Amino acid sequence: MFLSEGVERANRYTQTLAQYESKRDALVDDMTQAIRSYIALHEQQIIAVLSESHERAKQAENITRQLMVSGVVFGMGLAGIATFSILRPLRRVQRQIRQIGQGEFRTSIQGEVP
Repeated sequence: MFLSEGVERANRYTQTLAQYESKRDALVDDMTQAIRSYIALHEQQIIAVLSESHERAKQAENITRQLMVSGVVFGMGLAGIATFSILRPLRRVQRQIRQIGQGEFRTSIQGEVP
């Protein structure tokens, strides 16, 4: 009788242990699946953010390029205006000096001082 009770308890313990391990394995599988889904979702979000960031970087690069070209064109325009405003009076003085050099002393050198 004692022996049969011991065997019966061992069988119940084995069954309980098997049920516990089965439930534990099912929970671990569920948790693993949930974690994998979570990781996949975040990977997709990260890919979307990286793609958006890449597009913004391209836009910023294009804007920077346009600003540089505009700056160069504007700088060249200012240089042209400055050159013209400096060279025009110098050419006028040069012409008058040539006239004096050719013996025409009636002309006077006229110049404006800023």
